[in-house]
Amino acid sequence: MPIAVLLGAVVVLLPGLGATGLWTQGELPILDRTLAAFGEPRSNLVRSPWLPDQLRTWAYAAAGRSDWGLRLPGALAGVGLVALALATARRLGWSPAWVALAGCFTLAMPLLLASSRTALGNPTGELWLCVATLALLAACDRGRERERITRGVLGVVGVAGLAAAVASLGIVLGGCLPLGLVALADVAREPEHGGLRLPRWAVIGAWTTSAAAGFVGLWLAWNQGEGYIPLLGAAKDLELLEEPTRRGFTDTLESFGYQVFPFTGLVVLGLLGPGRARWPALWLGVALVATSVWSLTYGPTPIPVTIPAALLATAMCKRMFDSHEPIAARRLLLFCAVLGALVLGKDAGRLPQHIASPLLELSDLEFPAAGLVPGFDPAESLPRMAKRFAALLILAHVLAAPSVDQLRWRKRHAQLWWLRRFSRLTTVFDRLVTRGHERDSGLARARELAPLALLFVVLTQQIWTYGRTTLTQVNEQLSIAGPLQRFAAAVERGELPEPQLGLHRIRDPGLEYYGPGTEHEVFLTNRGDLDRWLGVDSPRTALIRRADLPPAFSSARTGGRPLYVLDNLHHEYLLVANFLPEGYEDHNPLHGIAFDEPVTLANETLVGWDPYVELIAWEIDGELHRGSSATLHMVFRVKRPMPAGTKMYARLQKGKVSRVAAAPHELTGGVFPPNYWRAGDYIHHRFEFEVPWLEVLPGEHELIVGMRRSEKSNLKISTPEDKTGEFGVTIRGKKHEFATIGAVELAW
Repeated sequence: MPIAVLLGAVVVLLPGLGATGLWTQGELPILDRTLAAFGEPRSNLVRSPWLPDQLRTWAYAAAGRSDWGLRLPGALAGVGLVALALATARRLGWSPAWVALAGCFTLAMPLLLASSRTALGNPTGELWLCVATLALLAACDRGRERERITRGVLGVVGVAGLAAAVASLGIVLGGCLPLGLVALADVAREPEHGGLRLPRWAVIGAWTTSAAAGFVGLWLAWNQGEGYIPLLGAAKDLELLEEPTRRGFTDTLESFGYQVFPFTGLVVLGLLGPGRARWPALWLGVALVATSVWSLTYGPTPIPVTIPAALLATAMCKRMFDSHEPIAARRLLLFCAVLGALVLGKDAGRLPQHIASPLLELSDLEFPAAGLVPGFDPAESLPRMAKRFAALLILAHVLAAPSVDQLRWRKRHAQLWWLRRFSRLTTVFDRLVTRGHERDSGLARARELAPLALLFVVLTQQIWTYGRTTLTQVNEQLSIAGPLQRFAAAVERGELPEPQLGLHRIRDPGLEYYGPGTEHEVFLTNRGDLDRWLGVDSPRTALIRRADLPPAFSSARTGGRPLYVLDNLHHEYLLVANFLPEGYEDHNPLHGIAFDEPVTLANETLVGWDPYVELIAWEIDGELHRGSSATLHMVFRVKRPMPAGTKMYARLQKGKVSRVAAAPHELTGGVFPPNYWRAGDYIHHRFEFEVPWLEVLPGEHELIVGMRRSEKSNLKISTPEDKTGEFGVTIRGKKHEFATIGAVELAW
């Protein structure tokens, strides 16, 4: 089974490394350093440790300067970390099945998957740190008999790994930390904690060299200016120097929680009660503290804790399904693990970028918003992943073998009628699954294997879903390569007759690497250039930002020109054209918002905000009751564009205590801002809202509308001029800013 897990790591991590482009923010700076090593002129380079860059440079050259070569060292390091996790779990005395489960936990960590499938993080540095630590421990361990030459080879490997770790992580994280971990292994040398027996000279030597490395690193950091010191492997974060409060000690702990999603609860439990995994718990705690302190000066830093986190999660699962553990302890472990998964799942729904991009901090504006790209919605898929893990943990606990104290309780209460029936059912089922020549209980074996099988299923699903699906989608969205490569492929197939591509306000550095070439690039600096480029009779295509589609669409409608969206698979960039090639569909989302004729809805009304728009129809689609979701549809007749930033009030209200959707919202959800609306257009506005569970009362609610001009002012309603108007419209308040246009029934 461990071999199968290792082969699975190769299958998951290696294929398709170059299928998507490099991230504009995180990976292109790494590519710039690689190209600078080839002698190409580059500016504004960010210094980093020598060895990881050198490995990427060698792999990039060997791969023929392909993207997958830049990511190859990280993928190979990920496979190596899985192999080391399997070896460490075997050294703890676990059976092959639990060893394989530890490997699956290692491979399922977002920390490892993200660093192995991209060029982000420092997986090679973590690999050298683990190699150095484990090899030095194996060379010095007297708990196992080894030949002198074997110990010598392990010692040489450990020293070489230590040197590589220093060259990859710096003398503090790559020298002081692994030596300190070797010394800390001495506190876990009892047989029940792995059987490590280190000689005193090895422990004293490890403590001494670790302290020396730490002192050198501290002295260099204390005397470091604004420059880069190769032995430290880092330069101080200038923003943190100017404003130290930008990053706190707990920020690294928060990042770690997202990097081991959704196993955070299991890992924390393992840290508190590790059992045989006592040394991995020390490894995790020391590495977290060291990295947290380091990041206060040098900014966000990858945490080298993939292996100990996986071992601790496995140890907790082993205790959770161990029949010798008290049932109360097992249920407490289950409760904490499920609670941790659900809490992280809720965070994933609010801030999916923290888990989808665990090694690169992205803001809400930089990460793709939900609903823009078909099939890409990590705010839904990541929480679903956490809930699935929690549900299968509960199911595994139900199917697991009962604890010894449970069996004793059942014997004392054998007279209970429901217990007698349950015992009869289990006896019958046991006879069905136990073969005639077997002495052992088939039901007992099944209950021992069922939790393991369920864990393998859920981990395999997470590995594939996150590692191959989610990360691939994130890679596509955070690189400009996708739309440019699809444009080049369409030109090569003859679907687009012109190889020239207009570029309107495209400032992405990836254009240099993935663009059609300077001879085919036409830069359009303003909207007038874009209109002239697409306004000719010959077929023309252009790449624009998604934010520039509304003005381009409005200008095309004004001029009576066609505008088609050929490619909408990127959250920031769209491929548009003045013609629709054969076999293509128009993906312009604004065609479902702006119309030349009014859209028919269930209820007519008339509310005007002169000289801008008139609301002429509305309806609510969906059931209205506590906890439900519904969509409000409205149709506006446009007289002239509205001021930018105008928002709409559309709330359901009963008296002064029951309100639904009271806050203002963006018109058309921000897809077609009102300052680009054209006189004579009919705008179909949609607003999806939720009815709260507790804050509302059942009964008839009035639909009240208004327009917010700014945070301090609203637009006045001009129609009706009096308190009442057509279709039952009633003005509310003295300022003439809100109107009731109808009523709906809200049920329980």
